[in-house]
Amino acid sequence: MDFTGKICPYCKGEFKEDDEIVLCSICEMPHHKECWVENQGCTTFGCTGTIMGVDNYSGEAVCKRCGTAYIDGQRFCSYCGGNLLDNGFEDSSQFGYSYGNQQTSSNTTQQNSFNINYGSQNKVDEKEDMRKFIGEKQIYYVTKFDNLDYFNKKLSWNWASAFFGMYWYPYRKMYKISIIYYISSLIFGLIPGFSGISRLTFFILSGMFGNYLYKRHVEKHLEIANAMDNYMKQDYLFKKGGTSTWAVLATIVITVIMLNVIAGL
Repeated sequence: MDFTGKICPYCKGEFKEDDEIVLCSICEMPHHKECWVENQGCTTFGCTGTIMGVDNYSGEAVCKRCGTAYIDGQRFCSYCGGNLLDNGFEDSSQFGYSYGNQQTSSNTTQQNSFNINYGSQNKVDEKEDMRKFIGEKQIYYVTKFDNLDYFNKKLSWNWASAFFGMYWYPYRKMYKISIIYYISSLIFGLIPGFSGISRLTFFILSGMFGNYLYKRHVEKHLEIANAMDNYMKQDYLFKKGGTSTWAVLATIVITVIMLNVIAGL
């Protein structure tokens, strides 16, 4: 399989022709091998798959965590340090660099283990912050965002934004976009003979780009939150994230008022 030009879901970098690529045994999401190791598994939310190569690493015993070949009797993977006794990695606390019977500097080993676990923890924290910010239907949107990153695209259909764009954007607290959507749909809807076409156009465009616009909205606020200390960060995520029923009600009231004003003209 050729993954050249596709996006690694962990580092967000493109796969190059000479990159070492591995796949998840369950969702088959491709990763750079070093990204899989650093993340200690698949980046797909909730996925518990193990590693397999593009060619399934047939013909040799390999570590299910990182894909490195090992010899019989070896207890720890010489590349990622994973427990090889059951090759199931139930003892996740052992994750770190370990070289079996080979003796290495303890300082180097500890530093390598720290670097891997620190990078992995950062990614876990980022996902957790994203889920907190999204709130309702977080699994749906995190999965959609991962797919957009993987395929390096902006199009991803969302029925809610297609049918209820005027109310979905304020519901997701995308207030600037909701104002633009509202005013644009109102203006084009008033053009004689163009109201039907405008409704169809907004339906299609909002359905196609809703997830991407929401992804940009989430990432923008997460970037701002990451510059804050933890207490301020959690408060910011709570206030800026989630959903707003009040914004939807306000939009409905404004719509009723505008319709009455237009009808009286």
